[in-house]
Amino acid sequence: MKLKNNKFKKARGGYSRLLQISCRKCNSVICMYQKYGPGDLRRMYLDRIIDPQVLVARKDFTCQKDHLLGVKIIWEKENRPAFRLFVDSVNKKIVKFEDYEDIMLVKITEERLKTKEKLLTHKQVWGN
Repeated sequence: MKLKNNKFKKARGGYSRLLQISCRKCNSVICMYQKYGPGDLRRMYLDRIIDPQVLVARKDFTCQKDHLLGVKIIWEKENRPAFRLFVDSVNKKIVKFEDYEDIMLVKITEERLKTKEKLLTHKQVWGN
């Protein structure tokens, strides 16, 4: 996977970082987010959300346990859909991109193993 690089990155200082976003109340991981530039995380642009663990098509931004974290808006300066986050609703942890790639490889491997186990079980039951 490759991090996004576009005009917004240049407008915000030319560097970005990968953040793991989690709910402050229950600590459940919500997504990974590519943040540009310095400063607080006040809104999350939908095109920067990576590997969401919750539905991002809804109007309210909630965790898996339905804690309200923010609301969907259209950021008028750039005409981009985003979630406006409530103050102190999320925890942020900087993740090295290499660590994220390792995490994704483990997830993919686990999914493939589960698929193989299902196929083996199917063969044992049905003899195919």
